Amino acid sequence: MKGAGQEVAAVRGLVEAASGVGMSGHLAGRLEAHMESEVARLGLGGTPALLDLIRRGGGPGGAALDRLLAAVLVHETFFYRFRSQLVALEAEIGRRAAGGRGSTLRIWSAGCSRGPEPYTIAMLALRASSAARRRVQVDVLGTDVCESFLEAARAGVYAADRARDLPPDLRSLCLEDAGDGRVRVTRAIRSSVRFVRHNLLDQPPERDFDVVCCRNVLIYFDEGTRRTALARLASALSPGGLMLVGHSKSLRDVPDLFSPAPDL
Repeated sequence: MKGAGQEVAAVRGLVEAASGVGMSGHLAGRLEAHMESEVARLGLGGTPALLDLIRRGGGPGGAALDRLLAAVLVHETFFYRFRSQLVALEAEIGRRAAGGRGSTLRIWSAGCSRGPEPYTIAMLALRASSAARRRVQVDVLGTDVCESFLEAARAGVYAADRARDLPPDLRSLCLEDAGDGRVRVTRAIRSSVRFVRHNLLDQPPERDFDVVCCRNVLIYFDEGTRRTALARLASALSPGGLMLVGHSKSLRDVPDLFSPAPDL
């Protein structure tokens, strides 16, 4: 790559600051390869010019940084991921519906990538409230640091195999054929989900959520950034709210932030 190692390290630092994810090991190598591609794509003289472009911000600089983020961040995402958690979440929504507690259930899907998780949650809420014969208004917020991921999420169009684990009734009710082996989330489901750009190390975009899901990102954080992110997430929960993390992560090491929910 044309450019001093100092500039490469500086670009890496900007990506780390934008994502909260440490660019070490294989991620560092992947990032440097995409820096080279971005330099060639934009016809720049080398990494110093790329660094200057990103630092100046604005449209071209922001787009370049977003492409680097998209190249190195989590891509594995599909509908109905981590089934056991979703079964428990649907049951909780059903209890709220049957008991008539609250007019709106607010859920934050943090680090939502291209959107299957928040859409899945909206689908489960529809099914749970229908089963209880009492509609629960659900407001789902999906956030990610990568704007191109969020644009894809807002469009709501996916390769059909992304929905392979979705129960048949939800698939038929909430997805429609988009042609070319793709499916589209129905307008009714898309209307209950909002997408906003957000870094998990920043203050929450909103507060007073009944449920916060962060199931795809925390494994990529080091101990310090993980605790910072969890503290931010905890501060966004309403009293008694639920926090869901991925199966490979536990919250037992942060008892000051979270306690077990024995009724789930």
